[in-house]
Amino acid sequence: MAHVLTPVGEFVKAFTAPMNALRVLSQRLPALCVCLLSLAAVSGCGGGQSPERQVQSTLRQFARDVAQRNYRELCTQLLAGNLTDKLAEIGLPCERAMAKGLGQAHDPTLRILDVHVKGSRATAVVNTSASNQPSSRVTLELVQTGGRWRISSLGPASS
Repeated sequence: MAHVLTPVGEFVKAFTAPMNALRVLSQRLPALCVCLLSLAAVSGCGGGQSPERQVQSTLRQFARDVAQRNYRELCTQLLAGNLTDKLAEIGLPCERAMAKGLGQAHDPTLRILDVHVKGSRATAVVNTSASNQPSSRVTLELVQTGGRWRISSLGPASS
């Protein structure tokens, strides 16, 4: 059974190569708007939930944060350090990147299609869309850090 969430999309594909993030942001801001998965502080704390449910909870929190444009929460609680570090390396503050990449999305949605967990790592195949952007099927990677699941890679589009 698929889970329908709110927010994520093209931004994930663009973020796949973090070193290209600045170029992509400057060239394709409107197309990037849909995605960037926000994973909240609360999301990874499973309280007896299976790891798969914890990952789904993280993705649902991400969707809520994107819909509410809560970029600070996205950057500080939901994204793994490797992603925010890559933005910092190119001189782009995470919150600004999120605002530019996600701010144009209208009625974004995230639908979880599949989740696999192996130890402290997980992958999630999701479908993202927004009313002003085409849908996209993307594979995300997550890592469990400090008892919380965080997005560590906004991977390439899935086929």
